[in-house]
Amino acid sequence: MPVPRALKGSIKVRFEKALRVAFPLDRQGKHSWRPLAPRSRVELAFDHLKLRWSGDGYLDMNHGSEPLEAAFSRWSWSRMHLGDRTRLLYDLTESDGRSHCVAVDAVDGEIVPYEAPGVESTVSLRRGLWGMERWTRSDPGIEPTLVKALEDAPFYTRSLIDASIGERRGLMVHESVNLRRFVSPVVQTMLPFRMPRLR
Repeated sequence: MPVPRALKGSIKVRFEKALRVAFPLDRQGKHSWRPLAPRSRVELAFDHLKLRWSGDGYLDMNHGSEPLEAAFSRWSWSRMHLGDRTRLLYDLTESDGRSHCVAVDAVDGEIVPYEAPGVESTVSLRRGLWGMERWTRSDPGIEPTLVKALEDAPFYTRSLIDASIGERRGLMVHESVNLRRFVSPVVQTMLPFRMPRLR
């Protein structure tokens, strides 16, 4: 900055072992989610800027036999690092309006389901700069709060939220995705500038 230029460096993600469990995300079984390394160590180093960073990270993967927008209208996802576990919550709304939730803890290299708040406990938070909605499930009587907005886009937000889920409270990295916005012609026109592809 201020003159744009290419960045060169390395990103290293270190974790003890990859979890092999995958979860179906839709009722037709066309999409799955695998929390590969719910807690990992991330190291970032740029060559010419001499910038270094390290901290806790997360690595997962999605797989599907059709585009995401064919199956889902939106989702909310969160990761909460607790002392003894990493709490994950994937709250999806399918294209027909039905909700589906995957609520699991990663504990000592194993996946353990937990009972998430019901869909009636969904709470809306302050919208993003593009008017993009943020929402999450929360334990009854405990209002989640937006601590920091990390990324705002027309169809996507990433945030740091203070919340309580399944009777465990902490800071969580949270994202909201709206796939109806994603497929709109305006957003599709903007994508090559926001996320350019190398040819």
